[in-house]
Amino acid sequence: GNYDVGTQLNVEAGGFTIGATYVHSEGSSGTDFSHKTGSTNASFFTGDVSSDSFGIQASTKLGKKTKIGGWYGLTNVDEDATGNDATLQNWAVFASIKDFAKKGNVLGVTFGMPPKVTDSSTAPLTNGATEDSDTSYLLDVTYRHKVTDRLSIQPGFFAVFNPNHDSNNDTIYGAVLNTTFKF
Repeated sequence: GNYDVGTQLNVEAGGFTIGATYVHSEGSSGTDFSHKTGSTNASFFTGDVSSDSFGIQASTKLGKKTKIGGWYGLTNVDEDATGNDATLQNWAVFASIKDFAKKGNVLGVTFGMPPKVTDSSTAPLTNGATEDSDTSYLLDVTYRHKVTDRLSIQPGFFAVFNPNHDSNNDTIYGAVLNTTFKF
């Protein structure tokens, strides 16, 4: 059957938080390593697969209200029966500002690269290539507005540049609205 086994180590020192993650996965046919945000090439595996994922995250506070950080991820995927393999990478940087415009509100901005196939075996992927030749970028801006101690509303805006890691694709824009109730 399918399973994921992983570990994470976090260290806090001198105002910095650093984390390292490792996850080994075994999956059956149809496993999607694009995580619905990366390229379709990341989901080309049709048989049983195994993967090893590595990640590093870091963040620090700038003063009392601002936090900055980022992460980098690398996944090696192997299709057991065919020997097809691929390397996927992703990264992002972020910043958040607490009490932005009003006490209790938070402004957040994230910019990064969704999962991208940066290396692959000689078997062609869904578009006939062996790796993604272009790069997608994702910009996400959110603002959590504290209405009361128990209610907050968080509108968000996002843009995906070069969707599916293809510079011929038009930019995608979207908006979301989250509401949080605390009981």
